[in-house]
Amino acid sequence: MSEKNLKRITKGYEYVIMVFMMILGWSLLPILP
Repeated sequence: MSEKNLKRITKGYEYVIMVFMMILGWSLLPILP
């Protein structure tokens, strides 16, 4: 696997985590007092 592909996959992975955290935060928002 080339380094360019690896970097692109890592970038996409970070983006997925960021979106996941954002959705998680928004879903927890109504629960918080």
